[in-house]
Amino acid sequence: MASSNDDWCTIESDPGVFTSLIESFGTQNVEFAELWSLDDDSLLQLIRPMEGVENAAVHGLIFLFKWQSSSSSDPEDVNK
Repeated sequence: MASSNDDWCTIESDPGVFTSLIESFGTQNVEFAELWSLDDDSLLQLIRPMEGVENAAVHGLIFLFKWQSSSSSDPEDVNK
C-alpha cells in the first residue's frame, strides 16, 4: 500500500501481464483483452460472440487510473 498521497503503485496495463497473473493463481481458460474506449460501439463488442471461441463471456472490467482526491475544479490542481 502507498505510504503517502503522492505515491502511486504502477501496474503494467497489458492484457498479457494480467493473463499471466491470473494463470499463476491457477485460473485456466481465461484471457484479458484491452478496451480502448467506453463508447457504445466498443461496449457492444464485449457482448458479441468472439470469432473462433465457444462460450466466450466477459467476466468483468478492470479500470486503471490514478485516483485524484482533489475537489478543485482547476485542471492545474489535478496534476499536483
